[in-house]
Amino acid sequence: MKKAISLILLLFILLPASIFCGEKSGSDWRHWLGNEYDGVSKETGLIDTLPATGPKILWRVPLKIGWSAPVIYDNLLFVTSMENRETEAVTCLDAFSGKIKWKHEYPTKYVKVAYYQGGPRAAAFVTDKYVYTIGTMGDLLCLDKFTGTVVWSKNLYKLYPPYTRGWKGYSISPVVEDGKVIVNLGPDAKKENEMCAAFDALTGKELWLYKRPVKIETTIQVSQTPQIMEVFGEKCVLYSPYARLSVLRLSDGKLLFDYTLPEGVNTISTPMLAGKTGILEQPFEKSLFMLEITGSKKNPEIKKVWSTKQLPSGHFSFVLNDGYYFGFASCFYLVALDAKTGALAWSKTDMKLDASLALADGKLYIRSGRDFIIAKAAGKKYEELARFTFNLPRGKEDYIAWVTPVIAHGKIYLRFSEELLCIEGKK
Repeated sequence: MKKAISLILLLFILLPASIFCGEKSGSDWRHWLGNEYDGVSKETGLIDTLPATGPKILWRVPLKIGWSAPVIYDNLLFVTSMENRETEAVTCLDAFSGKIKWKHEYPTKYVKVAYYQGGPRAAAFVTDKYVYTIGTMGDLLCLDKFTGTVVWSKNLYKLYPPYTRGWKGYSISPVVEDGKVIVNLGPDAKKENEMCAAFDALTGKELWLYKRPVKIETTIQVSQTPQIMEVFGEKCVLYSPYARLSVLRLSDGKLLFDYTLPEGVNTISTPMLAGKTGILEQPFEKSLFMLEITGSKKNPEIKKVWSTKQLPSGHFSFVLNDGYYFGFASCFYLVALDAKTGALAWSKTDMKLDASLALADGKLYIRSGRDFIIAKAAGKKYEELARFTFNLPRGKEDYIAWVTPVIAHGKIYLRFSEELLCIEGKK
């Protein structure tokens, strides 16, 4: 009898986890830019061709308008939307079937927001138990990820009134690390101070608030999601409002050191890590800068390794593969840069304004307007493997979405403004 029980336990241990967890395979995409904050999925064996009829669509669901990228944890997918000018929603779907599991709607009011028709911009952040979201008007929510029940909420717009001239709403995704929800709050109402805050992930209580005088005169709004980096043995928050890279200690928000970029007034793209000490900074419509942290904990320094020449960056962060960075210059150009020197390897000029990409399996998966493009992530030359144009409505804000493709569990998720598609990603 004991042998039989032992055999049953052994079989239970050896059985694939998918039997108990649904169709889980491959990797999740739990927050903005994926699990490692680098825009890269570890999925392999992905498609590199497309039939004339387009990719195999596993499911597609209509959504109200939104520019927020979906996030995925196990078999759950989370996305936000604007139901109308006075209501936003967080929706949880089955990532494998597209079936809605729950939907939480909450009241809001769009005021003084440019491009309001884009709806929520910020990607959610999902953990083992909770999902965190930020709406266009600053509604920061913590929801039970299984039921959609509100754990806590607060309105950032009311608590930390922002500077609203030319304001595009809250485009910053929350970052959850070590029990803290980190939010780049942008400049205050008088544009006197830039602000970044940490909230308790379980209660929403403010843990620290970093404020610093703004020195650059511009109407461009801060919309950069911070990055997490270990610096001299301490976890730090990296963010660069108004082209000034600030390194804040995660535990208490103390400024450890900073670096003012030689040019630029705003940085939209998240700082990208390059090894343990490198940082790729991308001030909007200005040169890209590769920086390196040197010195010691007592005397830290940041030095410029290289910068691009006449190659202004766009909205989306660059990704790294096999010694080259891939991303968008001036939004319309897909480019490859030598990671050691910043030299331009090649450029492709037919991208749309809202183009974005994800890297996986040595390939770039690009959503550009209505086009879905697969290209090699190689530095020698641009090599397009496949392209398909989806038949979507014209004449309205339909396919302009500014949303990166998401790759998880062998599937590729494409969000257009009012529709979410799940396509087969495996060969």
